[in-house]
Amino acid sequence: MLPAGLRVDVHMGTSLVQRHEDLRVLVSIGSQSGATVRLSGVSLDIAQVMLAAQAPSSIPLRPGIPPVPTADDGEAGRIVFKPVESMMLEYAGPSYLAQPVGTGRYVVQFRYDSKEPGKAGADEMRERGWIDLEVKH
Repeated sequence: MLPAGLRVDVHMGTSLVQRHEDLRVLVSIGSQSGATVRLSGVSLDIAQVMLAAQAPSSIPLRPGIPPVPTADDGEAGRIVFKPVESMMLEYAGPSYLAQPVGTGRYVVQFRYDSKEPGKAGADEMRERGWIDLEVKH
């Protein structure tokens, strides 16, 4: 699950694009509580890890090949948000989609894996609802 007190808001720069290069997914992530919140930022800059996109038929769009993320030792790459502190992430089409996509309607989703390395437990992948995207060439 997401760390307690973490807020994640996701929206599109625009829901109608003409080229995959115009796609912008904006994510605001931070603390919504009176306490500090700690999370792994190891993969936050890798669009192919953090986003999923698919056609309404549930056929996923194939992103480009992601770079190899830094090994997660449980300490490196951690972000600590002070109370009500946040940051904005922006994922652009070319950083996610290696090839142009056809005209049509799609949905995009932000995913965050909060499982700490070396700790046993259930799958900790958390997803934020699907956001509509339309591509018109």
